[in-house]
Amino acid sequence: WVIPPYSITENERGSFPRKLFPVCKNNDNECCKLHQYEKVYMINTGEGTDQPPVDIFIIDKKTGYLFVTQPLDREKKGIIRDKWMFYLISFYSSVTEGYESMTVTATDADEPGNYNSEIRCKIVSLLPPSPNPNMFEINTLTGRIYVNYLGLDKEIYLLSVATDMEGIGLANTGTAVITITDSNDNLPQFEQISWPNVQFLMEMKLDQPAWSTKYRIISGDKGGFFNVSTGPTQLEGIITTVKPLDFEKTKQYVLSVIVENDEPFAGSLPTSTATVTVNVEDVNEPPEFNTQEKVISRHENLPVDSDLVAYTATEPDTRKSQKITYKIGKDPAGWLNQDTGMIKSSMDRESALVKDVSLCLNTDENPATGTGTLVIELEDVNDNAPIINEEIIEICNRKATVLLSITDKDGPLYAAPFSVEPHGDTKKNWTARMNETSKDNVYWKNMNYISSNSSLGVYTNLFICLLWKLGFC
Repeated sequence: WVIPPYSITENERGSFPRKLFPVCKNNDNECCKLHQYEKVYMINTGEGTDQPPVDIFIIDKKTGYLFVTQPLDREKKGIIRDKWMFYLISFYSSVTEGYESMTVTATDADEPGNYNSEIRCKIVSLLPPSPNPNMFEINTLTGRIYVNYLGLDKEIYLLSVATDMEGIGLANTGTAVITITDSNDNLPQFEQISWPNVQFLMEMKLDQPAWSTKYRIISGDKGGFFNVSTGPTQLEGIITTVKPLDFEKTKQYVLSVIVENDEPFAGSLPTSTATVTVNVEDVNEPPEFNTQEKVISRHENLPVDSDLVAYTATEPDTRKSQKITYKIGKDPAGWLNQDTGMIKSSMDRESALVKDVSLCLNTDENPATGTGTLVIELEDVNDNAPIINEEIIEICNRKATVLLSITDKDGPLYAAPFSVEPHGDTKKNWTARMNETSKDNVYWKNMNYISSNSSLGVYTNLFICLLWKLGFC
């Protein structure tokens, strides 16, 4: 028995089992005809039949035809000997278009230089497909993958395929993972471009780790009334006032705010700006005195109803027509005119009622109060005579001298030292002189002694003249 030479193309896709040829004898190319009466049956043995890999070839025991049950591989292994060899690479997202990111390599176990080992590569899918499904392209011959888009962002999963027979044969796939290292190539964006309030939030397209932001007011804050700082989440800008705002001076501020990343931008990018409009609300402000404390000097002997001073205030709310009313905390003598702020009265420097005068005022609508202090310094005049404190004295016959005390309510300019002398008929029996050791004491002495009767008591009205240092009694 002779099995004739027979050629089979590997990896055929025909239906299986496939009839190949009959087994012949005598080498005459005649088919072996098996007759039932000869009782001859054909069997096959060896590798691919009853030896591993088994059942690749089978034979019809009655007809002698040989069959193949599956596609054959000349190399007895898969068409692609090795899995694709890929590299996990990382590069910045700010690479330019045409940048070569990586090269994929595939091998084929078929005979080199054969039509079956000609490999062609192509990209069949891209995950995720955004921002552009064609952001990469591959050289079909070399397997080099190029960047075809400028807007790379985050991690890109790239699924590629290799085929043999110049792209029309068997295929195997592999996955290349390209990790995009983040760079600061995205501008922080305001959530809106105009805010009517003082505090605002913004929503940004994140760049990690370069996403933290800083804010600056670039215009509209002449006078430095505002400050902008970064909030705790690094995604909010908070505007606060650093000086009091005055509606009467400026009713509205239009601020231009710029936001930037702390990290420098990867390229030349325009910055993001927003307009913040601050409307100042008018509130009822307290009236203001021209000076918080006013000091005046007046003689204490002014006539009654003399005008001392008008201590007035102004109303800062110029748009409102409001009446100012003046008051003193305590005004038992009625010094203050509540409508004009005029102080008029007679003043007594020695009066216990003369103190620093505090004025309060309020307005008619939504009352607000302002305060000021008026200090009236009264200049002393000699309007108080010195007096002897002892109105009744007793002098015994044997003790004819008594010490009298003097008081003057005027100040030092119009008080001691004093001079003293008896007045009128008192001079006949009495003498008086000032105490050398005390300027406020007088020695008063009886010049006539009553010695015959010690029990005799006499009540006498005596007159004494006290003179202050300028010589007036």
